[in-house]
Amino acid sequence: MRFRNTPLHRLLLLSVMFSGSLAHGQDASSTPQVSVARPLVRKIVDKDHFIGRFQASEKVSVRSRVGGYLEAIDFKDGQRVTKGDQLFVIDQRPFITTLSESSAKLAVAQSVLTYAQTEFDRVQALVKSGSSTVSALDDRRKELDSARADLQGAEANVERAPGSISHTVKSWRL
Repeated sequence: MRFRNTPLHRLLLLSVMFSGSLAHGQDASSTPQVSVARPLVRKIVDKDHFIGRFQASEKVSVRSRVGGYLEAIDFKDGQRVTKGDQLFVIDQRPFITTLSESSAKLAVAQSVLTYAQTEFDRVQALVKSGSSTVSALDDRRKELDSARADLQGAEANVERAPGSISHTVKSWRL
């Protein structure tokens, strides 16, 4: 707002100045009292406060491909890990048990196949000599084919077993 230099405004300004000096017990001609202090000399350190957050440069999600109990955790939260670092050691006992069971079933399947092959060969020789029927030979062929399929399934179970030599999960690495 600009001050207008009119007689009315000058009169109003003088009345305000006069009323202010009378209120403090001073007359209009006296000078006000002012106190003076020496300046303090100090070192001033500028400080700035910033709000921020820290975030990892890279994130890695570790998800288990097998179930089991951990024997050891070889890293600490927030630790920098690189490719090839061992992260966990998993308890091997359940995997070894699964592999042993699969290996036993494989041995049984091999035994059944050997027996089925022997029985098929025997009945085949009897059919050639006329001592057995073709129906018996067909039954033995069915048993032999079934034993071969069981053997393939048992071999697949050994390969798929988490404790097998080709799939050993002793430790997780990044």
